[in-house]
Amino acid sequence: MVKVSGNANPETFLIPDIPGKNKPEVNGVQEKPSCVTMYQDTDYKGDKKEICGDIVNFVSIGFNDRASSIKVPKGTQVDLFWDIEYKGKSVRITEDTPSLVKIGFNDKASSAKVAKAAPQSCVTLFADTQYKGASKEICGEIPNFVPLGFNDKVSSIKVPKGSQVDLFEDVDFKGAKITITEDNADFTKLPLSKGGNWNDKASSAKVFKNLSAQGAKPTEKRHLEEGTYQIISVNSNKCADVSGASKNDGAIIHQWKCHGGKNQDWVLTYNADNMAIFTGADSKKLISVDKAGKSKGVGIVQLSSASPNKDHQFWKLKPVDGVFQIINLNSGKCFDVSGASKNDGAKIHQVIIICYFNS
Repeated sequence: MVKVSGNANPETFLIPDIPGKNKPEVNGVQEKPSCVTMYQDTDYKGDKKEICGDIVNFVSIGFNDRASSIKVPKGTQVDLFWDIEYKGKSVRITEDTPSLVKIGFNDKASSAKVAKAAPQSCVTLFADTQYKGASKEICGEIPNFVPLGFNDKVSSIKVPKGSQVDLFEDVDFKGAKITITEDNADFTKLPLSKGGNWNDKASSAKVFKNLSAQGAKPTEKRHLEEGTYQIISVNSNKCADVSGASKNDGAIIHQWKCHGGKNQDWVLTYNADNMAIFTGADSKKLISVDKAGKSKGVGIVQLSSASPNKDHQFWKLKPVDGVFQIINLNSGKCFDVSGASKNDGAKIHQVIIICYFNS
């Protein structure tokens, strides 16, 4: 058995639209653009301006930093941006909003993208455990829980079948992240990788369809957030280490005194079925069973990512008394220190499915 410790700090990326890309056509006819109406004052009062499609600069329409409320027809969404050319802080609005003050966008919008709203998945947040206390339904992407009155207040959640939610510790989808795919009645039992738990910690969220859950085969439950970790033997208190800090395919992974080197750091990610993948922070290679062997005693090595990834590079995380067994998908055998050794350089291999509690 191994314990996994560390601090998750995932990086997020923005994939921008391609400038000048044509609007879609339906049956050979260019589709009518979606439109919203902005108002200079709150409660839909004062000067107004209808905008359709993408507006790269509100100066050109005489409405820069003037919008205070907005009407959004059903089935439409608008992304507002603080700066021109779709830059700066942004917010997505999918319904009539009588005041942009509460979401920090009063007299701030300088560009916008208006489009048909994609079908959204929703979840329900609760202020107390066991689905009690104040509740709030959220759908799509919520970059800041403050306007909802739910910042650092989530203690349980209901997630409909076929949906999942990524919760973030900080606003704007930053900080620690956890993916939840089913109802959870008590966030005090959801551990944060840096210590503590998720109770009253969530500040932003992304809700979307769980495509894996709609497939034919069941998926594993994610027990840890994606991020960078050490893998530490409970028995020896030593780290899974790439021998000689090698970056070569086939380099042996053994145990060594934990020293904070990058050859002992492993980036945890998941595939579509929530199987764990461990990638060396230094070598960029994956923890793998040597030659995809299925026999007891086959060594653990690092290898380049197979394309597509193969089962000998996928792992199940099985929680046991606060630590984890790491079980290879291909062989069904456990990550293990040979002979329960406590010595530096001891081989890490795979053993039978009944994972030993001293390893």
